[in-house]
Amino acid sequence: LNADEAVARGCALQAAMLSPAFRVRDYAVHDVSLYPVQLTWASAGAGDAVSMEVDDGEADGAVEAAKKPGTSEIFKRFNPLPCTKLLQLKRSSAFLLTASYGEDSGVPQGTPPTIAEFSVSAPPVKDKEVKCKVKVRLDINGMVVVESAHALEEKEVEVEEAVAAPAAAPAGGPAAGGG
Repeated sequence: LNADEAVARGCALQAAMLSPAFRVRDYAVHDVSLYPVQLTWASAGAGDAVSMEVDDGEADGAVEAAKKPGTSEIFKRFNPLPCTKLLQLKRSSAFLLTASYGEDSGVPQGTPPTIAEFSVSAPPVKDKEVKCKVKVRLDINGMVVVESAHALEEKEVEVEEAVAAPAAAPAGGPAAGGG
C-alpha cells in the first residue's frame, strides 16, 4: 500500500462514515499537528517581554518557561487536533501575537515560518498592568485561531464587619455567685 493508495482508501472510508447511505463499522480518526507552533508576543509600540502562563487543560498545568523572552511553544509536535489553550499575560497596552513554526520544526524548505499575526487592543485600564486572557485554538484543519481575548481587572474592596457589643449577663444567673 503506497501513500496514494492509503490516502484514497482513507478518503473513501471517511466519506462512507459521513454518508447515511452506507453502514460502516465505528472507526475513530485522530488527527495531529505535524509541526510545533510557537507564539511570540510583543507590545504594539516597544518590544518589551512579559511572562505568560499557558493553561492547556492537562494535569501538568502551565507550560515550561520559554527559551527566549516573549516566546513560548504552545502546541507541541504531534499535538492532537483540535486543541485549545488559554494564555494569561500581564499587559498595560495593546500587543501583537505572532504564531510561527519553531526554529527546529522540520517544515519543508521555502515554507515561511510565520503562520499568522493577531493584534490585541489595549486593556481598558490605563497605566496599570491587568491580566489578559487569550484563548488560542488549533482547529480541526490545523489552523491557528485566536478565539477570544479579554482583560481581568482585580479590585480590592474593604469590607467592614459590624462588631456586636458583649451582652450583659442576667442578674440571677450563674454569674451572680449564688452558689
